[in-house]
Amino acid sequence: MTSLDSIKVKELHSLCSYIKGESSEKLMENLIDMRDLCGGHGFSIYSRFPNMIKDTVVQTTWEGSNGVLIQQTAKFILT
Repeated sequence: MTSLDSIKVKELHSLCSYIKGESSEKLMENLIDMRDLCGGHGFSIYSRFPNMIKDTVVQTTWEGSNGVLIQQTAKFILT
């Protein structure tokens, strides 16, 4: 692997880390906002928001915590 390939791999890893961290965090925020906007009905199991939130919480730590992924991206940008 050449030096240029190594840089491209690091750049791709950094980009994927940022996208995964940011998208899962935004999804979680949006689900909570939608649940809150539905008032009391949003907390009912019939609204499916509790199940969607339960399933989405896992995404914020799966394959690395979002905080760590964003730190990896910041390190790449600063170096």
